[in-house]
Amino acid sequence: MMDRTRTYLSILLSMVKFSMSLKVAATMVRAEATINSLAAMPRALGSPAALKRI
Repeated sequence: MMDRTRTYLSILLSMVKFSMSLKVAATMVRAEATINSLAAMPRALGSPAALKRI
């Protein structure tokens, strides 16, 4: 009985770890997309003066 509980707990723990790593990866991708869009913004605005106004 105890071994079965321990097995379930280890499976649950590995699933939690897996979902957390997926969340971290998604957050990193989202941060990268945000950085890319922020980097593209001055080009879209056209000039450094427009960047200073913001």
